[in-house]
Amino acid sequence: MSIMKKALAGTGVAALLFSGAASAQDACDPCAGDTGAPQSRIVIDQIQTGDLWSNMEVRVKDTATDAAASATTVGNTAAGLVKTGDLDYDAVQTMHGNVEAAARIDGGTVTGTAITTATSYGNASTAGTWMGNSLAQSHQTMTGDTLAKSLINLDAASDVSAATTGIANVATTSGEFGDNKAFQTQASEGSVKAKTLVDIGDSDGHATFVTTAGGNTVNSAGYTTTALQGAVQATAAGEKIEGYTEVEMQSAGTAVAATTAAGNSYVLKNEFGYASLGRDGSELYQGNESEIRARTFVDLGEFTDHAAVSAYGVGNSAVVSNIGSDTEMYAIQSNFADVTSQARFNGSSMSGGVAQMSSVAIGNTATASLCVTCGIATLSGKTTQFNAANITATGAMHVTNAGGIVGSATAIGNSATYQSSGH
Repeated sequence: MSIMKKALAGTGVAALLFSGAASAQDACDPCAGDTGAPQSRIVIDQIQTGDLWSNMEVRVKDTATDAAASATTVGNTAAGLVKTGDLDYDAVQTMHGNVEAAARIDGGTVTGTAITTATSYGNASTAGTWMGNSLAQSHQTMTGDTLAKSLINLDAASDVSAATTGIANVATTSGEFGDNKAFQTQASEGSVKAKTLVDIGDSDGHATFVTTAGGNTVNSAGYTTTALQGAVQATAAGEKIEGYTEVEMQSAGTAVAATTAAGNSYVLKNEFGYASLGRDGSELYQGNESEIRARTFVDLGEFTDHAAVSAYGVGNSAVVSNIGSDTEMYAIQSNFADVTSQARFNGSSMSGGVAQMSSVAIGNTATASLCVTCGIATLSGKTTQFNAANITATGAMHVTNAGGIVGSATAIGNSATYQSSGH
């Protein structure tokens, strides 16, 4: 049995997806309605069986004002974007090969800014409309491995940054002034790794390094919309989803190093319209069986202002936020694999800078938030969480001559929060 069928076996949407005629329209009824505007119908079916690799190397022989290296690899990419009118979007994406993206800068001195960007996706889908209703469905399967790497090795750089992202399946939906309805199925069956390696002599400006690894990710945004959304997200047993950041620098003004590793993630952000992530009897389902590891290691000889180091690992994460209108979340989350976050920082600040560290590991987390601007708006829902794995968060700081040192380590099995604010 595939991990997707296994995940669906105990959910309210299983019968819908395997009945043949049923689809996301059943799970998100009512469907995109008739607004009188033209309707665009888009169907995309993609299969990729071979491996994909992109690599960009920039070598600074002596000095350069600025330097940038960017690499992007995507197995299947699909988009349905309509400027005005209704949208009915259906994408099926299957990726059986491996994807890898590597960006590298090395050499002498960069007097300005040095930037690396490495992005690797198995499947990516985007759908959205403006002044119309949308129904977006995407069904993504990634069986291969996903790897993204950023490497920086320089004598010096004034400002330096690296953004490294590796995610097996990504889906994005958006809408304004209409209905924003969406349903996704995502299966991550391979390993995922995002890695950032930095070795720099001196930097007198800002140093920022962000590393993100994920199995399945959905992001949705709406403004003055009615948002009804759901998904089934599953990762495979015996695989790893790992984010790794390692930084060695002699000096920096401000330094930030952040690593995130997540099995399944869904974020719905809406404003001024009813929003529901999942429904009673057709809940958002997230099942993680892949080991999650987030690690951040920083050795910084001297920093003048601020240094922040973080590692965040989570099995399943669901977030819905709204402003001014009724909000609901119905979710089922199951985590069966270990989640580990580890952070380490060594440094000094003769000028009295502040060093901060955060190491967070969570099995399942679900958050529904509502800001009530005026009138009456309600917040409701139901979340079921099950964690059967070890959750570990560790941190170590060795700092001298600093104005402040703050460190925290947090390990949580299950966390569910429904909160409203405003007036």
